[in-house]
Amino acid sequence: MDVGRRHRARVREGRMDAVLDQQEEFAVIIADPPWVPTGDTARFPEDPVGAIDGGADGLNLVRSCLMVMERHLAMAGSAVLQTGPNQAERVVDMVAGYDELAVIEVRRLERGALVQIDRIIATAP
Repeated sequence: MDVGRRHRARVREGRMDAVLDQQEEFAVIIADPPWVPTGDTARFPEDPVGAIDGGADGLNLVRSCLMVMERHLAMAGSAVLQTGPNQAERVVDMVAGYDELAVIEVRRLERGALVQIDRIIATAP
């Protein structure tokens, strides 16, 4: 990385809701949370369970990511969220519950999906 550009990227370690200050906003958020359902983790013996276990339905940390996006994605900002291959529609449904987040695009890949989520400007009724 160019030394002059280091300040543009911030890497944090810890729970995402604990490592961010309340007022921080980001124009871009990229999230690749564990999305394998707990009952399926044995299918991937080469991966550490903690790196892939997404809870009973595989979406526990996806839910957390959406809450962080709601609080920290700047107005008109974009996020990319990686999910499991059969989880994108559920994520679309979850995002519909947020007033200022909208799914812009879903790209289905061989082993997963990428969901682009933007913060939209709320319009008056």
